[in-house]
Amino acid sequence: MTTSNAAVPGMALVKQLNGVTYLFAESNRRSSSGAAFTFTLTGLAGKTATVVYDSNAHYDSANSAAGETFNLNSSSQFSDTFGANNDHYQVKIYAIQ
Repeated sequence: MTTSNAAVPGMALVKQLNGVTYLFAESNRRSSSGAAFTFTLTGLAGKTATVVYDSNAHYDSANSAAGETFNLNSSSQFSDTFGANNDHYQVKIYAIQ
């Protein structure tokens, strides 16, 4: 995982269950603008990551990404923004299939 803003680092964890890969990710700093996180999931090129949980759905529903999808490119990567709109410590879970 890389971040577009060194002042907004993050954490990520990958787990698999019943053939589905899950990515758990969180921004772990306060920021009004957030950062784009780029995730590399080796071996999953061409798959689709779907946001199945976004903490914003509970705390800032107008800015929730729940249900959004991202296609992993030929390098097995996709990017998403975390912590924008003063949504500090945002957590997202993706199902990759």
